[in-house]
Amino acid sequence: MDNQLYTIEVYSENHVGVLHQVAMTFSRRCVNIEYLEAKPCSTEGVHKISVIFRSSPEIMKQIIKQIEKRVDVLRVSILPNKYTEEVNY
Repeated sequence: MDNQLYTIEVYSENHVGVLHQVAMTFSRRCVNIEYLEAKPCSTEGVHKISVIFRSSPEIMKQIIKQIEKRVDVLRVSILPNKYTEEVNY
């Protein structure tokens, strides 16, 4: 299996348990989260969750589909790999 490094951004409403639901999506697929950051956006009531992880392209697509199904999630974006390489953690 050829695992690649991916960065996704999840924009969600600020409700209790959203971060836990996102993290559990990775856990159920045995995918380790390399980096996780959650912070408020400039729009009131909206938070951005940034996640960097390694997986196969198929698993990455499954994870994104599952996260998008969450009611509190507004949008999921995949960032280009050039951003992933610049992150120092």
